[in-house]
Amino acid sequence: SDSGSYSVVVTDANGCAGSDEIVISLDDCTGINELGTELSLMVYPNPSNGQFNLEAAGFNLAATTISIVDMRGNVLEVIRPTNSVFESVDIRQAAGVYYLMIEYNGKTSQQKIVLQ
Repeated sequence: SDSGSYSVVVTDANGCAGSDEIVISLDDCTGINELGTELSLMVYPNPSNGQFNLEAAGFNLAATTISIVDMRGNVLEVIRPTNSVFESVDIRQAAGVYYLMIEYNGKTSQQKIVLQ
């Protein structure tokens, strides 16, 4: 799906129709590297069975708070890394698509993860 205007028209069984339009703006958000040009966070393997490695470059991973968020925006788990560069995490959630919400230095970025 791309940014832009989308329209929907719904017609009920009696032939009555209603329509609405929504404008969607999407940012290409790939990870914490958007928080600064020298920052990056690698998350691998992705997809995985729930065991991920987090590897930071250009910032202290232990200074972050990472939340696991479902597609509805519910925070399911909070991870507080203890190592500055590398952390292994085991996410205990059902198979599906989730987001890592990474908070660092007063800013938040996201990384999509897939559990199989």
